[in-house]
Order: sequence, then structure tokens, then C-alpha cells
Amino acid sequence: MDSSVIRLIVTLTWLHSLHAAFTNVALNKAATQTDTHIGGDASLAVDGSSFQASSYADTGCTRTVSEDAFWEVDLGDLYVINQVQILNRLVARLQDVEIYSSRERNAYTLANYQSGVAGDSVTFTQDIFARWIKVTRRTPIAALSLCEVLVFGFLPHDAESFRRLSSHEPTGSPLTVINSLTSLMKCAAHCDRQMAPRCRSAQYNTSTKTCSLYQWFDNNLSTSANSVMLIREYGVRFLT
Repeated sequence: MDSSVIRLIVTLTWLHSLHAAFTNVALNKAATQTDTHIGGDASLAVDGSSFQASSYADTGCTRTVSEDAFWEVDLGDLYVINQVQILNRLVARLQDVEIYSSRERNAYTLANYQSGVAGDSVTFTQDIFARWIKVTRRTPIAALSLCEVLVFGFLPHDAESFRRLSSHEPTGSPLTVINSLTSLMKCAAHCDRQMAPRCRSAQYNTSTKTCSLYQWFDNNLSTSANSVMLIREYGVRFLT
């Protein structure tokens, strides 16, 4: 590669927040479900109660009418998440549970899955960066009922600083190419402002003064001695 090319990577991993306290960021957030059996509102899974019903006659847990159902919560912002815990009913337990996550509305991807019948609770440990969390079942049997869904995470700090590390390369086609930029930090600033789709890496060419913005990056080590990482303050966790 031309030695005049400097690569900048803006990642979605976390440096200063490695020791941040993870709290239940789903508490009292807006929750919805496919449909609702009388008294089994979706909000009951994010009300902070640890009550686990021992029969369908007990209130305090969500319940749908349909079997092929889902439950979801809007966290209201993009959170760093490392665990989702579901408190189960003590009867009519969940089985074949699927957890989906999404950064944009209705753009879900499967985050985790547990086969078989769940116990009193089921815990999924998974590094996720998301706003929406959805719970469903791979093999629907009876109505979907959840007593509580806890999503442990934190909101990355708004005051972002950057530091450089060597390695990694942008991948895919550029989101856009910006001409006549006089510095790589101006290129980084354009990447920082590019939100939809989110810019995570940028390539600055010092000869042509062009800045190419990319949505993704390759986490294989770069072979170029001129490759430079520009990482957000909340940067390093997902690189490993």
C-alpha cells in the first residue's frame, strides 16, 4: 500500500469503562409484546420486581395470548451490555429461549440462544452494543410469559477522546469520500460526525488530501507500517 495512506479506526469497544458499574438499564423502560393476556402487560418484565409466579393465576408477570410471540424493550439509547437475565415463572417455564439485539428499530440479529427448558432464571452473558433487546423462543409452546428481564450495561461517556494504536484496516466500500482535507484529525472529525450509517473507520491519504469513511473494519493486524488506529476513549474491549 502507498506509504502516504494513514488508516484511522474508530471502534465500538471500551477502554475507560472496563471497570464501569453495570446496572439494570432496562428498568422502567418502554416494553412491548406481540399481544397481551388480561393483566399480563409487557411492562411487568421491567418493573423491578423479583416476584416469580407459581401459577397463571398469579399476577406480576407478562403473558401473551399467542404462542408464537415476542417481548422487547427499548432502552432509549445505545448501551454497552454484557448480560441479559430472565426471571422465569415457577410453572410453564420458558424453553429454547432466544435473545436478539438491535441498534436500529426492527434490525434485530440473534445475540444468544439456550436450548431446553430454563430453570428459575436464565442468564446470557454476551458483549452487545444495542438499544433494543428482544426475547422469543425457537420452539413456541404455550403463551410467552416473563417475570422480569434484566439488562446489565452502561451508557458510554459522551466526552470522547481518541488515541492511536497500530493495526487493523477499514473494510468494505466507503460510505463517502471527502476531498481537500488538510489533516488526518479533520478526517477523524468527519468520521465522528457520520452517524447513519455509523462511521467506525477512516482512511486518510496525505498525497491526495482525501478522506474515505467506512462503516466497518478488519480486526486482523495490518501489514502496513503506516497503519494507524484512532480509538475512542471507550475503545478496546471488542478488539480482542
